[in-house]
Amino acid sequence: MNFIKMISPLIPRSLINLRCNYDFSRLRIHRSRYWIGLIVLSQVIGNFLIHPNLAFPLGFRGTNVNRDHFSQNTPCLPAKPVRRHVFVHGSSWENRWRSLKSHSPSLLIDQLSGWLQGDFDNYPQVLRDVANQKFPGPSGGHEHMHCTFIPLSKATIQSLFPLQQNDSRRAVLAAYYLNGKPNQLFRLRLYTMIQEEQVLSSNSKASSIIVRMKLYNPIDSVREIIKMNIHQPLKWDQVLQGLQNGTKYETAFVELKGCDVLWSSQADLSRHTYLVDEGDSKEDPTLPPAAAAIHAVLEKPFVILPSTNYPGSSMIIKDELSLWENELWINDRGYNVDTMEQIYGNTQGIPYKVVRVTNIIGQNSSSQGIQRVPYPNNYHLMWTCGDHYRNRELYSEKMDDLLIN
Repeated sequence: MNFIKMISPLIPRSLINLRCNYDFSRLRIHRSRYWIGLIVLSQVIGNFLIHPNLAFPLGFRGTNVNRDHFSQNTPCLPAKPVRRHVFVHGSSWENRWRSLKSHSPSLLIDQLSGWLQGDFDNYPQVLRDVANQKFPGPSGGHEHMHCTFIPLSKATIQSLFPLQQNDSRRAVLAAYYLNGKPNQLFRLRLYTMIQEEQVLSSNSKASSIIVRMKLYNPIDSVREIIKMNIHQPLKWDQVLQGLQNGTKYETAFVELKGCDVLWSSQADLSRHTYLVDEGDSKEDPTLPPAAAAIHAVLEKPFVILPSTNYPGSSMIIKDELSLWENELWINDRGYNVDTMEQIYGNTQGIPYKVVRVTNIIGQNSSSQGIQRVPYPNNYHLMWTCGDHYRNRELYSEKMDDLLIN
């Protein structure tokens, strides 16, 4: 009754035309006014729940939700469980993506080059796969993959590429290996990045800012030099500077023609489907917000390249990526062009989710003084960076957890 006493003054007497005698000292309230009070209260609560400026939308089912994952203008989420990293309101694709925030165009290349550095590893994802009886192949598991991205200094870029005045090109040397063993290198690439303006439609003047990434494979001799220093990634920049005879990128690296990757602040509605699919959301309750990422796709829906595993045949390549400050999702797949048999990549379309292990700091005009600094939240993953960061007992224990001999 005390509650009814509190809300009774909020009810206009014009809403009711009855003789309502109540005595709060004796807690006597007319029955009609009691029911009207409940109706008004329900309306007030309803308006509160759907208020568009509510910072933390109710109706979201989940645990350990970070309020910072939602912007102040995010509408209330439906009661149906959804992935935490996607803002969902309504059933159409347009509504699903309406709340994705944009990034400052002038800072897009700075953001990409600032995030695409250091070490990343998907050991936590593989642990979840094993716990759910998922292994690489038809069951939908992932291989244990580690990525190392070393930004190249301006001096090295200048020695490799014919830079023009005010050229803002950035470059990264990327190494990918399996099972925490740098010697199990399966991919070595040079990425160059340059920001440009992309026209959205030939019928309009609308455009958007993107970063174009070109992909290069090193020639065999350069690859062998890098492999000799695979356990010392901070030396890779100096190694490239020391290439003899003024070797330029045209001879030291071979461009993968037609494989340009386009980075944007907006995800592609038809190709980044893993951002809205349920996928493994139940197994990973700490997914990052899609609006905080920058996203990439191949410039073409797919490309056809010669197969390295099957000489004489070709592969269809599809790839989508999403990059956060401390996490990278790689949805890279390859198919036999004749049989459409999947050669590599996750069979269920769930990206490889590599999380940050280290940051590379101190990179300026030269490679002097750069450091490989552990990322505090994932310090327990430093063992994935190679033999210098673990002993045999620790490595055996970690591999046993993945059921890898």
